[in-house]
Amino acid sequence: MRKATLLLALLFAVLFYGCAETGPESGAYEVYFGGHAGEFGGSALVPEYRELQEGDDPAEALVHYLLQGPEGENHVRVIPEGTALRGVQLENGVVTVDFSARYGTLSGIELTLADYSVTMTLSQLPGVTAVVTTVEGDQITYRDHERLSGEDVRLSIYRETPVKRQIILYFPRQDGKGLEQEERTILLREDETLTIAALHALSQGPETEGLLAVLAETELISAKVRDGVCYLNLAASFRDMAPENSAEDRLVIQALVETLCSLDNVTAVRFLSEGESMARYGSVDLREPQRAAADEQAGEPSLP
Repeated sequence: MRKATLLLALLFAVLFYGCAETGPESGAYEVYFGGHAGEFGGSALVPEYRELQEGDDPAEALVHYLLQGPEGENHVRVIPEGTALRGVQLENGVVTVDFSARYGTLSGIELTLADYSVTMTLSQLPGVTAVVTTVEGDQITYRDHERLSGEDVRLSIYRETPVKRQIILYFPRQDGKGLEQEERTILLREDETLTIAALHALSQGPETEGLLAVLAETELISAKVRDGVCYLNLAASFRDMAPENSAEDRLVIQALVETLCSLDNVTAVRFLSEGESMARYGSVDLREPQRAAADEQAGEPSLP
């Protein structure tokens, strides 16, 4: 996490100050590729300049430049080689860029950099207010956004001070008699969402005696929120180590669901294991999104 924070801070600096080294020719557009980030590892985004040919569709031409890769010897591609463009559509200011399945192999900071490169490149075009990237016509469900604007990229890259938030965590009682709450104060770092911060706090375990831990740091792969549903992607070890006691495994799932659904942007949780839908956790059926107990009382079943 520290490495990703440094990388995104460096990315901010390059995006807003690195361009001064070589300016564009008249009529040229910035096309963003990776630039080696030295001791931090990975890449930060830097522009190269390309001109559009008469008759070109601007958005499609710029994406083709991204797919062709950089010309600078110290620059690298952030979109995987072998990715093909399936289509570009502009509607009501939103550009939707549909890539082949190769783009869908990206995750984590690599996916973030690729999304940012497409967004920063296309946001220069007149009338473009946001960019959507899809794979074979479908959204990537494990990321936390559907569309990005150039301003979104700038805000997500850099935040001057950590944000303090109060959250509520839920843990099972050792005696099996339900859940108990613990209130925590957390600081959101530059590259951290509230969902991830809450799960990291949960993985640290309870502070109160008589309560059980429900999640280990190594079991969390990612957590992305889309349309109110948190796609919680966990390592196979979480599923494989489910308690044999049916009451205990149910409480583990309830603790995760109650914790996440206490956040303002989460109304349900979809459980994944290594990126694939998790059908069961012990005796608990997870084929449908799981909702908090308050929803169950309101007539929306939570756990079967």
